[in-house]
Amino acid sequence: MNAIDLAKEWLKYAKSDLITAQHMFEDVNPKETEIVCYHCQQCAEKALKGYCILNGIEPLKKHMI
Repeated sequence: MNAIDLAKEWLKYAKSDLITAQHMFEDVNPKETEIVCYHCQQCAEKALKGYCILNGIEPLKKHMI
């Protein structure tokens, strides 16, 4: 798989997390803000991985903390 295809795959995963966060925020009551924040964080992380891959930077495979 080339870098463009891999980046697109990560962006697809990021979009899925964003859609989930939006749904949880707008349609679920009471608001589950912890879950919404989790999916927003996951969206940002996956989008950043896609960006890194597209720019020739290998993202970390695991958390360092």
